[in-house]
Amino acid sequence: MCNKIIKTITNPFGEEEHQYCVKEENHKYVCRFKEDYSVFDDDKTYVEGKIYNMAYSTAGSTASNSPILNRASRFSPPRVISKQEEIRLKEQQEYRVGVRKTEVSTFEQCKKVEVDLYNDALSIYDGDGCDCPLCGVPITWEQFTSRDRTDGNSVQGCHLDPLEEGTIQHYVGNVKWGHRDCNQMQGDRSIQDMEEKLEVMLSHIRKIKNEVTRRENKPTIQW
Repeated sequence: MCNKIIKTITNPFGEEEHQYCVKEENHKYVCRFKEDYSVFDDDKTYVEGKIYNMAYSTAGSTASNSPILNRASRFSPPRVISKQEEIRLKEQQEYRVGVRKTEVSTFEQCKKVEVDLYNDALSIYDGDGCDCPLCGVPITWEQFTSRDRTDGNSVQGCHLDPLEEGTIQHYVGNVKWGHRDCNQMQGDRSIQDMEEKLEVMLSHIRKIKNEVTRRENKPTIQW
């Protein structure tokens, strides 16, 4: 591997980190720190963008009146903003100035997340299999490349334990590919909290699914 230092950055925690070239030794053309996405053929641009956004970029905010930037760097943001500071900045009408404290990470962790997501995407592409971490159902390439945001089986990046201030939650192993429906069902819950919520819901659903009164009240009109 080339391992040439491409760039030195200072992460949100005040530490210097290096971006290293991942190309083969004595390669041609310019160095790069990202993986080789040409293996995904016609889908390479989409897959590269999908993985880069999840590994290196914050989700942020699309609202124009928010202090939070949309899709900014996790490892080298212009400013890190706490929840309390976000409220104060909005009151002062200071917009688009930084990223949420919950979303930052180191470049080292972002790179590890990229490699992990890349390898899982390659497994899906090759048909070797990669299961949704929440429902356990295998993810297909059609689901992975779906651009339909109304499709519950389309695929998103999931933080299995939610982002929170005061600790890095964007790290390899905690970021996985999952179905949109599963990810939205989990929301900001931890795995343990989600398990408890689902147990309560399932217990109640089993009670009401054959509830007689509800069915007796159903109108007989057919359309």
